[in-house]
Formats: sequence, structure tokens, C-alpha cells
Amino acid sequence: MKKSILVLAMVSVSLIFAVNVARAQTRTWADAGTDWNTDTNWTLANVPDTSAEIAMFNNLSPLVNQPNISSSVTVNYVIMQNATVGGITLSSSPGATLTVMSTSAAAAGAALASHANGTGATPNEVSANVVLGAAEGATQTFIVRNNTDMRLFTVSGNISSTNTVNLNLALGTNSDNGIALTGCNSFTGNLFISGAKIAYLNTIGNVGASSAAGAGSTIRLGGDAGGSGTTGNLYYTGSATSTNKTLEFSGTTGNRTIRHTGTGLLQFAGPVTGAANTGTSTRILNFGAVSAGAGIEIKGDLVDWGTIPWGTTGNNSTQVRIIFNNAGIVTFAGNNTYTGTTEIGHATLGAGGTLLVNGNHTNAGTYSMTVNSSSAPFLGGNGVITYATAGTLSVVSGGGLTPGGNADGTWSAGTLTLNLGTGGSGNLNLASMTGNNAGRLVFDLAAPGASDKVLLGANTELRIGAGLLEKSDFTFNLRSGFTAGTYTLFDTSLTVNGTLSGAAGALDIDFGGGYSGTIGLSGDGTDIILTVIPEPATVGMAVAGLALMVLRRRIRG
Repeated sequence: MKKSILVLAMVSVSLIFAVNVARAQTRTWADAGTDWNTDTNWTLANVPDTSAEIAMFNNLSPLVNQPNISSSVTVNYVIMQNATVGGITLSSSPGATLTVMSTSAAAAGAALASHANGTGATPNEVSANVVLGAAEGATQTFIVRNNTDMRLFTVSGNISSTNTVNLNLALGTNSDNGIALTGCNSFTGNLFISGAKIAYLNTIGNVGASSAAGAGSTIRLGGDAGGSGTTGNLYYTGSATSTNKTLEFSGTTGNRTIRHTGTGLLQFAGPVTGAANTGTSTRILNFGAVSAGAGIEIKGDLVDWGTIPWGTTGNNSTQVRIIFNNAGIVTFAGNNTYTGTTEIGHATLGAGGTLLVNGNHTNAGTYSMTVNSSSAPFLGGNGVITYATAGTLSVVSGGGLTPGGNADGTWSAGTLTLNLGTGGSGNLNLASMTGNNAGRLVFDLAAPGASDKVLLGANTELRIGAGLLEKSDFTFNLRSGFTAGTYTLFDTSLTVNGTLSGAAGALDIDFGGGYSGTIGLSGDGTDIILTVIPEPATVGMAVAGLALMVLRRRIRG
């Protein structure tokens, strides 16, 4: 009898195991209706609703019935694969959620995966509310992998988590592939962005606040879920915001890009960190704000984050490029020490726009400008740039300088200090850009002594070419307090190398409002100055008015 009971028990266990194995498999959408929770809408007439099951949407033709979760379900992961036109939209009814459990970062196994393989396939979207269900401290991955064309995978539902779970966005390898998060996401882990293409966020909030970037403390660019790997690209599509989240640059070689395609100022007010670069190659940081009135401000410190491993050669410095910038402004407000080059503009990667250095950059590599057809590269701000070794900063034809200014595009008088002669002889070279009538030396003028200027440090020479520099090379914006007096535009300790234009009237400016000015050299030849005086007619009227007052007093006397 005992033996019979034992055999029966073993059979029962085997049957239960067999059932579980049967259920621990992929369930494919049958497109027979719209309700996720109805058995007949899935192959094998079985709803995927356990942490061991996979929900597969694999349509070779456009879906007739887009899936909707009518009551909350839990699955291992979801694959959305559409091989031809017609995307998949996964929605949920009010109060219903989709909990995903997988912690795999693989293309086949990520918590949410969008695979759009055919030319012209419509992008997939998850508008359902998603819960990251993994254990405390885990990382879960959303992945997009497309073989041809541009397909954007959008997760517009709200993403929450049962524990503190990180979300890794793993991006595909084709042009403009990416993942867009547009929900009010409350997951409490960090956001990791890895892969060759783009993560789009329309909101970024502070630590603890829900936003597209979640409520965690860090946004990390570069590296896979484990922090290795290379590229990571963040495109911000929203309006003005400031976040105190930590901005982390991870991985070894390759690009990390922050691009602002929305409006207003995107300010990263928190710390900037980086995983140590133990490789021997440069880690490149790209920044760009596309539209007029848009800006990116980095208040944390940009450094090299690593040393070259013992016994190897190479350059593992941090390099910065201002690209995709068009009419926007990028501002560095921290105490930067990165030793790589700073490129404003790139011949093929995009326009430079304006870089404002409103902090300090010590031990700097060289700064350079490249003109792109989209816009002119400008360097400005009220900070200090100090080269690690003596070198040149050339303002190329089509480029410019704009000392002073704020990250949000508003005006404030400022002095841009350039120490280019560390340990030798450096120079600021304007010879290539002068005489082109482009007005790209931009100065805001308030009262003398409270206006924009460029200050060159010790052993830094100003080179202007022979007879080239003239009024058409300048743009003067008149601010409150503008009056007669001497304005120092370029303040140096060495004799200016070159001469001003000798053409008649080339240095004389009519400001209107009763003022005119003349560009010239200081008495010792070391500075370029602007001397503003009242126009003769104004002086004559003032003298006549004074004489009339004297005459009236005499008559009264």
C-alpha cells in the first residue's frame, strides 16, 4: 500500500513538472482578438502569465488585433517582432500592469525587446504600464535591434519597479535606431544607456522624482548593463529643466553624446563621474543643442577618469566635441581638468555652435574650431582656459569669439581668460578670420570696465595679421550703461602681433544715439581698445545748452 502511494506521488510530481515545463515556453500571439488575457488569442490557447513564460509577437503581416492587457500579468520577457509594415502597440486597461522579470541583456532574453527586421517596418510601442520585477539591485534591459531602416521603439507607459532595479537601454546598430521613454517613470534604480544608437527622453527630473529618466540617482552613458562596452547616446526632446542626478560616463573607447533637440536650458547640476578608463584610447564626449534658445549646461567637473595601464602606451584622455550644436549653446561651468582636445564643430559630424566656458579648465589640451555649413563655431564665456603646455588657439575663418554670456542665452558682462603660454610661448590667432566682414568678434558693451573682454595671460600673444582687423569683424551689442569712454576688448601683456586695417573709415563706428567710436591699439601696443566719444553734433548741442544757461543766469543777475 505504501509502495502504491509512493508511486502515485511520484507520478503526480512528474505531471506537475511536465505541466510547468509545458508552460515555461514561448507563447505566440495568434491575432484572434485584442485581449491579452484571453487564452484563444494565443497559440496553444494559453495566456502567458507566469514569470517562466515568454510573450512573442511575431507578425509577418500587419496585426488585425493590437494586444491590450485587461488585467495585470507577469511574464519573463516580451519580444515584439514585425517583419513588414505595421507596428505592434501593446496597451493596458486602467489599473492593469505588465510585470517583466528577465535580467538578461541579450537580444533574445531582454525584458522588453523590439525587433523590426523588414524595410519600412512601422515602429513598435508599449503604452502599457510596465513593472520591473527583478530582485533588489538587479539590472533589467529594454533592447531595440533592427536590421534595416530607422525604427524607434517607444515605451510611453509608466515604468515602475517592485525593488530598486536599474534599467538598461541597449540600442541597435542601424541609423537612428533607438528607444524613446516618454512616461512618468518611477523606477528607483539608475538609468543606463548603451549601444551605438539613441535613447530619447522627454523629461529628466531630480533624484527621487518621477520622469522619463526614472527616479534613480544616476544617468550613465556608455557601457552595457555591467558597465563595460563603449558608446551611449542621450537625446533630450523636452523643455527647460534642471536635474541633480549624477551624470556618469562609463566604458572605454567610443562616443558618449548628449544632444538637446527640444527647447530651453537642459542643466545637469549634479556631479559628473566616470568609470575608470583602463584602456589606451581616448574617450570622446559629444555635446550639442540644436535649436536657437536651447542649451546644455554641465555644472560638474569633466576629467580624464583613469590612467594608462602600467607597461602600455596610448592616450586614454577625455576628448570633448561640441557638435550638432547649430544655433544652441553648450556651457561648461565646472572645474574641468580633462587633457584631451576640445573641438568646436566637426567637418562631418555637425556644426559647432557656441561653447561657453563659465568655469575653469586647467591642464587643458588644445581648443580648435571647424566650420560646418550649418553654423559658425564660437568660443565664449567668463571662465579661464589654461593649456597644459604652450600652444595656439586659432579662430578660423567663419569662427568667432563671444566673451561673457549665460547658459540660458541671456547677457551678462564677462571676461574670457586664455592662458595659452604655459611653459613657453602661446598665442591666440585671429589672422585667419579677420577681414571677412562677418562680425564674429562679439562684445556686449555696458559701462567701460563692466563690459565683455578677452584677457590673454602671461606668454600669450595676440596675432591679428597684417592690416586685416577692422570694424566689420566686430559685432557690438549695446547694453544699459553704455556711454563714452575707453573699452578694452583684448587685454594682453605682449605687443600685438600684426596691424589694424589702414583703410579709410575701416575702424570708425557710428553707434547712433549720439555716440561714435574708433577701434585702435593702446598706447603701449599691447591691447585692442574701443574709444567711444559723443558725436560732434551732440557735443555742440551740449555746449550751446550750457552757454544758454550761462546767458540766462547773467540776464537774471
